[in-house]
Amino acid sequence: MTWLDAPTMSAATALVVTVCGVLYLLDTLYRRGNAAAHLWSAAFVGGILTTLSYLAWNLLEEGWVANAVGNCSLVATMGLLWLGCARFNGPLGRIRGPVVGLAATLTFLTTLIPGPDGGDWAGAEVMFVSMALLAGLGALEARRGGIARFRPALFLSLTFGAASLFYAARTVVALTTGTASALFTEWFGTASASILTIVLTVVAVVAMTMLRVQSQAESRGRSTPLGLREDGFLDVRSFTHALASVIERARATNQQATVLMVRLHGVEEIGAAFGARPARDLTTRWRTITLRFMPLEAFAADDDGDAIVVALPGMADGEALNLGNRLSQHLASELAAVEGEIVPVIGVGIATGTWSRDAAELVAAAQAAAEQSIDNLDGGAVLDAAPAPSGQAVIR
Repeated sequence: MTWLDAPTMSAATALVVTVCGVLYLLDTLYRRGNAAAHLWSAAFVGGILTTLSYLAWNLLEEGWVANAVGNCSLVATMGLLWLGCARFNGPLGRIRGPVVGLAATLTFLTTLIPGPDGGDWAGAEVMFVSMALLAGLGALEARRGGIARFRPALFLSLTFGAASLFYAARTVVALTTGTASALFTEWFGTASASILTIVLTVVAVVAMTMLRVQSQAESRGRSTPLGLREDGFLDVRSFTHALASVIERARATNQQATVLMVRLHGVEEIGAAFGARPARDLTTRWRTITLRFMPLEAFAADDDGDAIVVALPGMADGEALNLGNRLSQHLASELAAVEGEIVPVIGVGIATGTWSRDAAELVAAAQAAAEQSIDNLDGGAVLDAAPAPSGQAVIR
């Protein structure tokens, strides 16, 4: 099979990769891309470095150092493409980044250490294996999680898969027939790898641009304005949306979301015994005190009834339980000053969110805990001047 000579193929590859990489970088800056787009941008920078290094390797007499840089940056480029897909789906974790760093470092060392006597294919086996594995991981990542919802991810996965198969076959042929064999030179040499790089780059830049545009459009479509009332409470719908966002961010950072529910038991009985105005004053003061007692980062909602639910981002259940104890004692003391020194039973429930809980489940758990704390006190309103007991129950 007749191919263009190696310097010409390297120059063509460098031109395509550089143009595509610069266009993607400019588009990322213009659209203010997310973390996945930043990793993909870094991958294109690595791709540009790769092609320029290989061009120098072909043009310079002492180009073996450029060859080592090119092999290393090629592996890093494929790894960054995989990491971008993984970041699109969620947190990277602690393993993926070091895996890419280790593969790139081993490739660089195995190419560099033999020196100029290592030949054109020094460190090739390590590079081939690394590329096959990282491309395979990229193909799998593009077919799972949130990225798989978007059609461009399919083309990205197919491209990764083709690259993985090519480098796997390249490894087998290099190990069995040698890099000097006619089979390797004709089908798995520099020219065929350059063509694959050009195709991968073009498909990747188009697919990744479309992924970013579609995901940003979906995010805008899901955006919901929050309804904040004059008294400082969110409406229930807005609270649920905000809490869902907190849970998602807590899950991504391995933290927890905690919800505190405060229930005022016996308001109807107080209204029947003392009239509507004392009951209304009691409810108004209870809401005001609860909201002012909460940390600045907390947000709350009430249902115009006898319950207030408060989201406490980043607060552990032990801290929330201490807060609930202090709040119930403070409420009992403050509410005793309402007309007739009417002190109802105050129930406080704490629910700690984990990765498996959504906003509705978390609120329901806190409500059940608050009701349990009231049941433990045998229910009923306390209609005297003595401080009212309160209870807390933690549901994890």
